[in-house]
Amino acid sequence: MYILKGFMVIQPLADNTPGAISPIGELSTYSKTFSKDVGHYSNAAQPSVDFMAFNSRTDDGLQVEVTPGYQDTILELGEWLYANSVAGIFTDSEGDLTTAVLAEFSGRLTGLDVGEMIQDPISSVWMPQSLQFTVVGGSVDPENRVRIWLSDSAFRSQYDEYEIDVVPPLVNLDDFFKTAVEVKALLDSVNDSERMTRIQEAKGNLPETILRTDMYEWSNPIQPDFELSTPWTLIIYGPAGNNIDNIKAVLSQYILDNSAYTREDWEDYIPDLFKSTEFIITPLWANFSIPNQTLVTGLYSPTIRHKIVLDIARTTATRYDNAHVDDVVVTSVANWRSMGFLAVGGPENRDGISVLSDRFQDYISISTNSVEFGRMSPSTQTWSVLLSNMLRVAYDMTEFSDLPLGMTRLIRDGVLYLVASHEEFQYLVVSRLAYEDLFGVIDPETNPEGGNI
Repeated sequence: MYILKGFMVIQPLADNTPGAISPIGELSTYSKTFSKDVGHYSNAAQPSVDFMAFNSRTDDGLQVEVTPGYQDTILELGEWLYANSVAGIFTDSEGDLTTAVLAEFSGRLTGLDVGEMIQDPISSVWMPQSLQFTVVGGSVDPENRVRIWLSDSAFRSQYDEYEIDVVPPLVNLDDFFKTAVEVKALLDSVNDSERMTRIQEAKGNLPETILRTDMYEWSNPIQPDFELSTPWTLIIYGPAGNNIDNIKAVLSQYILDNSAYTREDWEDYIPDLFKSTEFIITPLWANFSIPNQTLVTGLYSPTIRHKIVLDIARTTATRYDNAHVDDVVVTSVANWRSMGFLAVGGPENRDGISVLSDRFQDYISISTNSVEFGRMSPSTQTWSVLLSNMLRVAYDMTEFSDLPLGMTRLIRDGVLYLVASHEEFQYLVVSRLAYEDLFGVIDPETNPEGGNI
């Protein structure tokens, strides 16, 4: 199967006001970083539009040039959409646009899926934020799927391809199998200036979407108490690459491709990189105590019925077997809106800690304003504040919403999580939206009795 994803630039709709981006047909500088190699296609016969191909690949992952047959069809479609939108043919109806496109391109396009219609406030034209379709008789592969965006905001939130380049702490990765003293000397020999030079060399002239450095603890199994923090820099093209599962998959594969040692060998030296060190937190979004009111925010109940715990925990901890979930799941309550939650630690967690109460033995649910808050250790205090902040964000987050710095989203087996780290552990909080999808929860304003709880 051939996959093609890109953006339709409509030159006459560009907003040249400094700092402004037209809602239709204009691509932001940020969005242009989503691919390392963007194909740019235009045709004198369609002067109003350009097509920018961000991902053009066969099903085996091979990147290929967009062939003339696809170019011509896409550019003709873009020019036709622009001409008809200016003529006032389109409105806010996706159905009407679908009918019109299929009639105009009969025998050339099938399987059309039209995104939400949006309006340019300056020109008043209506356009779809995106289009998906199959090109009939495609020259690369007759089985194909094309997705084109016409809205920068939709492209930012929906483009799901990514590329990640790795800049490791040491050029020769197998040096990590030396003694602790030798590895420390090698890490210390790389100063910030040299590290930035290596990052810039890896980037070349390609501006990245995200540049991040993740720290992973190294230790020689012969000297397990001697730990060193190792910085691994990720040059990410496309926001979809900025989640922990994708990053770990790329990092581990990069290491194995550039090392003479096996995965099992590396697991002994940098376990957090090759194993999942995490807790899955499932807020009980349906367990209402006091529903939302017009001027007063509602609260959740800290009282949790035992019979629901295992079913919910098994459902949201998608990659753990039921026996492990049943053995380690705990119930607790957070300070944020009195939210009850379940917590399940991963079976590969460092130090064998998979029970949250073993990780934070001094945790208490109490306001940061209370003098008793200081009775928790600094580590537990920090985690408590992080949990409250994550619950606040997970309440409103969607698959495409903006997130605060330090938090990322993760979709694992169809479940949407909010992810943040604390002392080398990842915490995955199930979003309210995902909980509703899984358990059929209804908003407390319309169902104050509290869904399935």
